[in-house]
Amino acid sequence: MQTEAAAFRTAMYELRYLVRTRTTATRRTQAQLEKLYRLGIHARFESTFGPYFRIVYTILRRIKDDKVLTEPEKIQYSNLLRSQLTSHELALAGFNGLMPQANDFDALLTEFHMLKYLPNGIARRALEEVYDPTAFAPRDD
Repeated sequence: MQTEAAAFRTAMYELRYLVRTRTTATRRTQAQLEKLYRLGIHARFESTFGPYFRIVYTILRRIKDDKVLTEPEKIQYSNLLRSQLTSHELALAGFNGLMPQANDFDALLTEFHMLKYLPNGIARRALEEVYDPTAFAPRDD
């Protein structure tokens, strides 16, 4: 059994393997990636990863909906959250955002540019095929 960062790393290695062996680079769809994540990770480890992604979602949702914070402060707080996430956590969050149960997690990841520092590789390339480019873009500020 893996714990903490090792669990995210192991899950990401498995998901990368599934993406590499069960899809083609020119034909990936959101439905395909969601299915791979659902069957390979979510169905097996929801009790481990579910609470984690719900708290990340809740933090981003609260930042977005806050009526007191200015837009620069919202950016600052979302950047603070992003800086605490490993590349494996970011990639898995991106795949998790494709799940119907994730509500608008994908929109929050996009709005706050959360996938900006996701390293080049199969996970980033797959997510770039289904996410709006804003999720990976630098800010103009």
